[in-house]
Amino acid sequence: MNIPIIVDGPNYVNRILELGIEKRFVASQLSGRGMIEFVNHMLSNTHELELKGQCQTLEFVCSQRCFGPSKSKFSTEEQKAFLDRLGMESGVFVEQVTIPGTSEKGVDATIQSKLEDLAADSDAIVLVSHDRDYIPVLRKLRHKTRVICIAVNDNFPAELGYEAHHIIRVGREIPWLFTYRYPWIPVDTLTLEQCADLYANADDRKFNQVRIANNGYVYIECEDLNYTGNCVARFEITCAYNGYVGPVAASDADYIKQEFADITKVHREGLRGYFDYHP
Repeated sequence: MNIPIIVDGPNYVNRILELGIEKRFVASQLSGRGMIEFVNHMLSNTHELELKGQCQTLEFVCSQRCFGPSKSKFSTEEQKAFLDRLGMESGVFVEQVTIPGTSEKGVDATIQSKLEDLAADSDAIVLVSHDRDYIPVLRKLRHKTRVICIAVNDNFPAELGYEAHHIIRVGREIPWLFTYRYPWIPVDTLTLEQCADLYANADDRKFNQVRIANNGYVYIECEDLNYTGNCVARFEITCAYNGYVGPVAASDADYIKQEFADITKVHREGLRGYFDYHP
């Protein structure tokens, strides 16, 4: 049986931005499929719920208003590219509410209607939102289905949690929610922005190592850390969940400046070997 996930798109994106993650990483890497896999992972370790199925689909509901507060607001082009990418992911469906005006109440009403419609045929429903406006509908569904809420950050409202059957807190599992490309970038022309992209696109759930290859590219290795035959320089291996890579790490400007300086210094001075300190 499918356990559907309903995402309040504007609320979810804003909560992710509150974690200090740069808008461009949210726009290019935040993943609906990642949310599905995260929820299934967490539910598989929550045996007391005795659920009869898994999450297979996610509906991302939003309006035509651009995401984000004024300092991190998506442009129209960024939002379209984000929604197009999201809609292409397996099991993910995007619904844009086209009610005129600046209010997000159309999103709230659409999600409330979906929750009530799904309650009759679902063993459980997952709601991704911190919006207190859903308290009445959750209260109404108490004895009809189980609503599981996702707490994206520490500001999840207690009042909403009181009406949820179960709360899943993202916490340190934030890496599940993003996609990763592991790019190779020419080190000769590496920029600070490219360095941030390099780190943003590495998965903190894995062990990772920054390397400079003998073909002149800088990259992050996460699969075969024992093989070093293709690189001239490599840095200290970072342990999983240590926060040295991924969108959160890449959004730390001071940290990325230091990593950029280390990489460019090693390359510029022709240094070789292994470095577990600032060269």
